[in-house]
Amino acid sequence: MHYKSLYHLAKVYRKPINKYLKLVKHKFKHLNDTSYYYLNRGLLFYPKSNSLNELAAKYYFADVNYKKTIDLLTNLEFLNAENKQTLAISYYYTNAYEKSKDYLYSQIDSKKATSKTFFYLALVYKAEKDYEKAEMYMQLSINAEKPQLTEYYFQLGLIHQEYKKLQDAIKDFKMALKENKYNHKAHYQLARTCDSFYKDKNIALSYYKSYIEKFSYREKKTSLFVKQRIKEITKMIFNKE
Repeated sequence: MHYKSLYHLAKVYRKPINKYLKLVKHKFKHLNDTSYYYLNRGLLFYPKSNSLNELAAKYYFADVNYKKTIDLLTNLEFLNAENKQTLAISYYYTNAYEKSKDYLYSQIDSKKATSKTFFYLALVYKAEKDYEKAEMYMQLSINAEKPQLTEYYFQLGLIHQEYKKLQDAIKDFKMALKENKYNHKAHYQLARTCDSFYKDKNIALSYYKSYIEKFSYREKKTSLFVKQRIKEITKMIFNKE
C-alpha cells in the first residue's frame, strides 16, 4: 500500500512498445503487465491521486486504449496543456469530435497550441467533411512545424482529394514524397489521383508501376488493386493504338 513504492514500481517495469518493436513485443509484455499491476494497485488505494491517474493515462494512451485514457484524465482535478492535447486526440479516435474540438480550441485560446493541435483539428474537420476548415488547419500545422512534413503533406493531399481539388492533391502528394521518398501511402494516392485527374493514363501508369517496384511488399490488398489497374490501363492504351 506504500504510495511512492507502487508509483515507482509501475515506472520501473514499464517498457515502451511501438511499431518498431512488434517483432520482439513478447519480450516486453510481461514487464508491462507487471507495470499495470502496480499501477492499478496504486489506483485501488489512491483513486484520486493525480500522479497515478496521469501516469496511467500516459501508458494507456501509448497502448492505444483511448477510452481508458479519457476515463483517467477526466479524473484529474487540473489538466495541463499536455493532458488537454492527449484528451483531444483520444476524443478524436473515439469519434467524439465536438469534445475533441473543445480541447483543441482551448489549446489555441491559451496559446499552448502546437503543430499537432492544428493537425488534429484538420483531421476532425476532415471527418466531419468540412474540407475548407480541414484544409486551413492542415496548412497551419505545416506552417507551425517542419519535422514530420511528409505526413502533413499527405493528410493535406487527402483533404484536397475529398474536396475534389485533385490538382492540389497531386502537388501535396508529390511534396510528401519529396520529404520522404519511402512514404508508400503518398505514392499510392498520387497514382490514384493522377488516374482520376489526367486523361493521359500513361501518367498514372508510370506511378502505378513504380509503386509495385518499390512497395509491392507493403499492403497486399493495395498491391493487388495496383496490379489489376496496371493491366486495365495497359489494355486500354494497347486498344487505342
